[in-house]
Amino acid sequence: MVENELKLIDSIQKKRSREASNTIIKGYYKEIYMYIYKQLSE
Repeated sequence: MVENELKLIDSIQKKRSREASNTIIKGYYKEIYMYIYKQLSE
């Protein structure tokens, strides 16, 4: 998975790929949401 993520990041940086950005966000959405939720609830 890490190798795939590196390819996505490369695509975002070089091509400004919205599709690659969405893929990364979807993959980490729950973790990001929980982190923000915990930060705001304390």
